[in-house]
Amino acid sequence: LFALGLLAAAFTNDKLSTFAQGINLFGNDSGELWLFKALLLVTVFLVAFFAFSLSIRAFVHLGFMINVPIPAEDKEAQARILAREMEKGAFNYWLGLRCYYAAALLTFWLFGPVWMAIGTVVLLIALRRND
Repeated sequence: LFALGLLAAAFTNDKLSTFAQGINLFGNDSGELWLFKALLLVTVFLVAFFAFSLSIRAFVHLGFMINVPIPAEDKEAQARILAREMEKGAFNYWLGLRCYYAAALLTFWLFGPVWMAIGTVVLLIALRRND
């Protein structure tokens, strides 16, 4: 929803891009660049949406596959299949989170490169303290 709202604002509201250009301390003030930034942000949100959707799908499939009764001689093959499905789900979850982090930085980039640099430093400090 946020991506669609941002897309609608990018194409209809000149006041938002004017505000972004007003607090831009350095860098290019062109409206075309602002539109490119907004479209890039929308793309990142869409990638995050599909990554999280695929993650949920993989984990739901994993839940069904764990409960399927199999013969004893196929236990090792089932363990490999389950591990592969879990890795798919974990990778898509990882990708979705990284897209959210990138979206936060791209949002700051809408207001200028200085804001993006400040956001990057804050995000790195927060991730470092959390991890």
